[in-house]
Amino acid sequence: MQKKLSLIIVGTIFLSFMLLIIVSAFSIRHLGMKNAEEKAKIIADLVQDGLTAHMLSGTMEQRGFFLDKITRAKGVESLWIVRSESVVKQFGKGLNNETVRDDIDAQTLKTGVEHRVNEETSQSAKLRISTPYIANQHGSPNCMQCHQAKDGEVLGAISIVFDISDLRTNGILTSLAIFLFSIPIMFLVFGVIHRSTKPLLELFNSINFVMHQAKNGDY
Repeated sequence: MQKKLSLIIVGTIFLSFMLLIIVSAFSIRHLGMKNAEEKAKIIADLVQDGLTAHMLSGTMEQRGFFLDKITRAKGVESLWIVRSESVVKQFGKGLNNETVRDDIDAQTLKTGVEHRVNEETSQSAKLRISTPYIANQHGSPNCMQCHQAKDGEVLGAISIVFDISDLRTNGILTSLAIFLFSIPIMFLVFGVIHRSTKPLLELFNSINFVMHQAKNGDY
């Protein structure tokens, strides 16, 4: 009886700690992904503002140096901009790398909606974010002063690839640390419960023995 109860207690405690570890791992991953997405949004806004500043100052030919500096930011694996057809018609194709590379670029230009894709393998983990560059005649500056476009039209896209392998590794290590820290706590809790229930089980066994003897006529 005592052995069976002990196994039930151990199993319950173990499952509780495993559930805690799983929830912690997902929470750590979720927070890490949110931080990466926020960083991507900041960089995309910085690139958009930088390109706008280059356009207004008449130094667009220097944008390659600017984009290269942004690409060297920690965690950024690659960064490129894509021109829409209207911008290509007005200003030309631009630099060699300012072309649509994949379906994500094409969909971002077509829909004007930000696209986010996680690309994970056993070797690496990457976060791809493509943000549309949308014309706004009510902003500062007015995009229509330079572009032959309509308000709300997609002028281009900014694509960023983040290396989040460290994020995945840190999540695994943190979960492992929580598991290792939980093992002694689990045994400690089990020991306390085992010692607390032992007198009760002994009393129950004594009562059960007396009742059994009385049932057989031994009073």
